[in-house]
Amino acid sequence: MQSFEVTLKPRSFIQSFSPALSFPASTTVFGAICWGIKAIWGTDALKKLLSDFTQHSQFFFLSSAFPLLETGDLHIRFFPMPKLGIPAVDEEVKDNELETKKKVDRAEKHKGFKAVKFVSESLFRKILAGELTRENLFREFVDERCIKEGGFLFTLQDYGIATQKRLLPRISPVARATIDRVSGSTSGGGEFFYDFRLLPGSFSGYFLLKARDIEFLKPVFRYLEDTGIGGERSIGLNRYKIELTEIDLAFLNGASKKLVALSRWGVNPAELDDAKANEFRYGLLPYRRKLETGFDFKNSGQLWGSKALYFAEGSVLVVKERRDFYGQLRDSTVVGSEKVVDYGICFPAFFAGGS
Repeated sequence: MQSFEVTLKPRSFIQSFSPALSFPASTTVFGAICWGIKAIWGTDALKKLLSDFTQHSQFFFLSSAFPLLETGDLHIRFFPMPKLGIPAVDEEVKDNELETKKKVDRAEKHKGFKAVKFVSESLFRKILAGELTRENLFREFVDERCIKEGGFLFTLQDYGIATQKRLLPRISPVARATIDRVSGSTSGGGEFFYDFRLLPGSFSGYFLLKARDIEFLKPVFRYLEDTGIGGERSIGLNRYKIELTEIDLAFLNGASKKLVALSRWGVNPAELDDAKANEFRYGLLPYRRKLETGFDFKNSGQLWGSKALYFAEGSVLVVKERRDFYGQLRDSTVVGSEKVVDYGICFPAFFAGGS
């Protein structure tokens, strides 16, 4: 398989579900690609592709989309913060002679470290290589040898470039209202709430892709440039210019069976090494997909698929055997005569040594 970085350059406001920057998850990107395949190559081609998604043979698989800082020769990918575990405050504050203010400052640092959502590629590589453990990464953070801005953890060099070129993400809250469909107003069952938007021109996004035949997918990505990826497309949100670059992902192929999940991974305990359970550090993500209403299912009356449980991006787990990918597609629901599936494939980043 060839490996690619698929860059998502915003051409509109991008929906973010919190004040922290977010881009489409692997489940959303995969769904968009499948609809694109159906539109470009037809239903039979899509069904054949889905039927080939087995434990040993896939046409392509992908990661979730993550932030990308890019301008000129600068190209800094961000990865999900691996769930290494976080040192307790008292692991770093042991000296009873420390002044109260220093203890409070250290506690604030601890709180800030817990809020890190993404790390720059240089830090991520060191984590995979075993050069940064939870303790010395926290020490780097406390001693300000790496800088947190929003949910991002930068090296000093990367942070200096980002601030100098004004490339830090710009997120804006937007007031919105739900509508009471009975009264046709925001009174009654309607209410106001805040949504968040990434302003174009700051961060881009990217996801990693491995594919057997990229020429088959290129027209699909051109189609997605026109239609968008994710929700709120009908009001002009979530539109991207999409670019593909072949890259070397050898740094993700460490020698151990311990890995960081770079996509949402459908929980499958049979793939995990229970003997190494003490090394597991993961987030569980309850998930229920909203069905695409702009295509075949527009008038079906069904809005949701079945519930599922995923390992979140950044989860650290140990597998029984090394493979290119883990997980599988799962049946979500049936609409009429058509079966809807959810994407639960893990795009792994292996640690260099250890388990």
